[in-house]
Amino acid sequence: MQQVKTAVKQQGRRRLTVVAIAVVVIAIPVGIAWANSRMHVSNSQPVVLTSHTDTNQTAARINLTASGLQPQMLAVKEGKAVAWYNQTNAPATLTGLDSAGVTLPSKIGAGQSFSAIFSQVGSFSYKFGTQSGTINVTAD
Repeated sequence: MQQVKTAVKQQGRRRLTVVAIAVVVIAIPVGIAWANSRMHVSNSQPVVLTSHTDTNQTAARINLTASGLQPQMLAVKEGKAVAWYNQTNAPATLTGLDSAGVTLPSKIGAGQSFSAIFSQVGSFSYKFGTQSGTINVTAD
């Protein structure tokens, strides 16, 4: 009888261990996803994550679509903003605007937009996936 009780206790401990591991395996990714959804871009540059609302400073709009950037190249005046609108069903990644003094978010969520004010004159290249885009900033 004692052996049966010991076996039942050990089996119960194994089940509890398996359940605890399953909870941790599920909770960690959910917690990370929740934390990422609450992150904000903060730096000294005038960069803002926004939803689909334009401001008076937005000079140009670039659509991020399944087929790429629309348009790939545009010109704006110094001090004006450019807004990228993610029209895909997944988070989008932009890279390469460091030389313009723009810090990009790690991802732009599906249905969200990202705006940046360009305060330096010049030609600035960036990437969306494998496609390249260019922002030409001219003096006001």
